[in-house]
Amino acid sequence: MTMSPELTGPVPGLTSAAQAIALAGVLAEQGITTLNLLDRAGPRTLAARATDLPGVVAAVLAGGEEAVLSCDRLDLRVEVGPAGLRWRTTRPETARLFGDAP
Repeated sequence: MTMSPELTGPVPGLTSAAQAIALAGVLAEQGITTLNLLDRAGPRTLAARATDLPGVVAAVLAGGEEAVLSCDRLDLRVEVGPAGLRWRTTRPETARLFGDAP
């Protein structure tokens, strides 16, 4: 079985808050209702449309932490850290959601 190469890139936006807003928009456009968060507190499932994603990202960064947001339906992992938000996927169609066409 051949594994697809991992695709990665920054979530569009000049600040982590702008990136979180862009990510929330992508998730809403795709009809995503839940998002997984793994941070220092452990794994949690967030209700995508009821969660203040920029607030969650700001809290992670304010605490000097790193976290991973994931959405299995899109095969999407988003790393949240001091350098901002960076997406990872093996699906070209998911990469295109962030403006990156492999």
